[in-house]
Amino acid sequence: MRRVKSCIRIHLLGAGAFVLMLCMCLPAFALSGSVLILHSYHPGLTWDQSIQQGIQTVLGAASEEISIQTEYMDTKRKSDPVQYADLLQNYRHKFAQRHFDVVICSDNNALNFLLDHGDELFGNTPVVFCGVNNFTPDLIAGHEQFTGVAEAVAFGGTIEAVLTLQSDIRRIFVYGAPTSTWQQNKEMFLRESAAFGGRVEFVVVDELDIPKAKQHIASLGKDDAVLLTSVYRDAQGELTSFEESTREISQAAKVPVYGFWDFQLGSGIVGGKIISGEAQGETAAQMALRILSGTPVSEVPIVTESPNRYYFDHVNLARVGLLNAPRPEGSLVINEPTSWYRENKTLIWTALSVFTFLMLIIVFLVVNILQRRRAQAMLRESEEG
Repeated sequence: MRRVKSCIRIHLLGAGAFVLMLCMCLPAFALSGSVLILHSYHPGLTWDQSIQQGIQTVLGAASEEISIQTEYMDTKRKSDPVQYADLLQNYRHKFAQRHFDVVICSDNNALNFLLDHGDELFGNTPVVFCGVNNFTPDLIAGHEQFTGVAEAVAFGGTIEAVLTLQSDIRRIFVYGAPTSTWQQNKEMFLRESAAFGGRVEFVVVDELDIPKAKQHIASLGKDDAVLLTSVYRDAQGELTSFEESTREISQAAKVPVYGFWDFQLGSGIVGGKIISGEAQGETAAQMALRILSGTPVSEVPIVTESPNRYYFDHVNLARVGLLNAPRPEGSLVINEPTSWYRENKTLIWTALSVFTFLMLIIVFLVVNILQRRRAQAMLRESEEG
């Protein structure tokens, strides 16, 4: 009987080990597949780079068996019917013999392109979008294989930050440019800014390039502020990067300049309620992983709350005299000067811990030696007596 029970126990342990190994292996099999990343813009744009980084970080950490192909539509620099027709013809040829398990797209132009041509190019392949402005469920109505994360530009949150830091503010100038980004965001800005009517005057300045913006911003007074909403073209009409646009315009300003995206931080803005491109990419990639693991698209809900946070730049707060101004609760500050203690905090506490430990050992040894000497003295006294 004992032998039978022993055999049963061995078989159960073996079965359990097999199930455990099977469970460990299943994710590796489930997380294989092919993913296409379709960006609206171009690889030199920091926004696309940060989204790409977020996607690759999540997919790469999940499995080495996920193959990734990345395409850039370049519609920030060229966006007309001819451009889209050329892209469609190119992709028809390029993907004729390709199969993807998930398509991840960034920003509105790529999403709209897939809504129009995705079935022709990729059949019933699931699509996960990110960085999409002004999202409403009607945008993807009838497309059951679409899900993703919306990009909600925090106009209201950033305006609230301006009013918090600059209690005597009189006017907020909003700089727009002839780009698809600003055209998509303008209506939302007008809607959200209406809630602050009576507290401050809003002035929208459209169709700006960098020279015009620099000339205008240099004329503003101490009770003004500026919101940068887009990328801008230089004097030659060439589209610049977000960082270059922000840096050139901010350097010409004596007033605080605020923004909405993480790539503007460190380039001259005071701060604002900031969107993270990397967080957008990470969220979209996590949703794609659920689909690759077998979850139906219908069970992967759209993320409508953009994960925005208040960020401010210590250097630029100091430059415009707002370093000690009140900030919204939960704000984070970058570029703060660090003390010698803060930079070496870990080393200091490690050294103190080691020193304390050694001192305790020394005290223990000294006490032990003294007790031994006392015991030896007592022993001699007893032997002599």
